[in-house]
Amino acid sequence: MLKTIALAAAVALSGGGLALAQNNPTGAALVEALFANLESETLAGVPSTSFSRGVLPNGEAATHSFNVVAGRAYMVVGVCDENCTDLDLGIYNASDEEIGSDVADDDAPLVTFRATETGRYQMAVLMSACSSRCNYGVKVYEAK
Repeated sequence: MLKTIALAAAVALSGGGLALAQNNPTGAALVEALFANLESETLAGVPSTSFSRGVLPNGEAATHSFNVVAGRAYMVVGVCDENCTDLDLGIYNASDEEIGSDVADDDAPLVTFRATETGRYQMAVLMSACSSRCNYGVKVYEAK
């Protein structure tokens, strides 16, 4: 089920522009609108367990932590504003081992994984291509 949700999320993120174009949100408002669109059209009923946001200049990175429960499946989705064309994401377990990443040349990274241990995991967010300082958001969803 998680792979189906992940695929649907990727499609919604890449095709959600029509509904957003009517309101023309920018910056942090665009990040919020992208998640609202994703959650209303694709992830209805899938709980978000963590939401991190920030602003980064081109080439800079930030880390955020979130809690997981062993045996549960998670999907981490990132989005960024209109000035960003490439946002990358890495996920690290409690032992600081990378368990997944999305470094594709796009602005909507998506990583799925099943937690092998309960604890605090880390996400590394890299603003790989941004024309100035760019807003981003990263949400963790738990598949039921």
